[in-house]
Amino acid sequence: MAFYPIINAPFCNGLTTLCNFPPNNWEGLFNRSQYIHATFLDNGLWNSVYLGKLKNNESRSFQVKDFDFISNTDDLILLSLSENLLEKTSHELPRIVQSEVYRNPVWRASLKLVSEFTETSYQGELNFFPSKASLLTFSPFFQFGSNVNNYLLLLNIENSSNHREAKIEIFNVKTNQLIKSQLVSNNSINLICVDDLDIDEKDLTVVICRDMAFIPLYYSCANSGEFLSLEHSHPPSKLVVHGERFKVQGFLKKTWLTKLR
Repeated sequence: MAFYPIINAPFCNGLTTLCNFPPNNWEGLFNRSQYIHATFLDNGLWNSVYLGKLKNNESRSFQVKDFDFISNTDDLILLSLSENLLEKTSHELPRIVQSEVYRNPVWRASLKLVSEFTETSYQGELNFFPSKASLLTFSPFFQFGSNVNNYLLLLNIENSSNHREAKIEIFNVKTNQLIKSQLVSNNSINLICVDDLDIDEKDLTVVICRDMAFIPLYYSCANSGEFLSLEHSHPPSKLVVHGERFKVQGFLKKTWLTKLR
């Protein structure tokens, strides 16, 4: 059940493009229209608004400014494609009906950041995380140089609309020292500026959250948006080619979460 967030960052605006066609031409055919919805939190509930239909082989882009009817557009806005109309309000994320050809492989959207000078994007989707989960990510993606700003964007959605917080910890691997901690929230995009970490291109940082999971995006911009970089790291299970990948992920997480205190 994939959702497609509209991501925003300093000096940029988010633009997400939905596509109603398969990610390749050999997994199966799909020739149906799908319903477009925007889902967001309001008054402690998930709210879903119908935005129209997307015909087969069509695409459509959305920006935050398209949602002026939302009271707080700084909150996370989730787009979706479905074969059913979604509930208008719910305590849990609305159920999306999708055929098997849509789910395997999972379709993705173009998630883009656009400045007045240039743009950067990646193909992605966002599925809800279990409430009992954690984050371990290494961050070799920061850019260094004059007039460069670096940020960590942490994306989280959980099935429940309940609000909760956790603590992010950033360590310098060379010294094993905690160099930053900050509270973060579920069901949101958490922006963390890392320009105050006193690190350089020879340092490797580890980002840990012991009580919440995220998709970590590493965003850098130079000269107030003239040059942009957007990268994301994969979960530890993706580093394993053969064997029981999630057992390896558990071992890696336990090792690093125990080592760094």
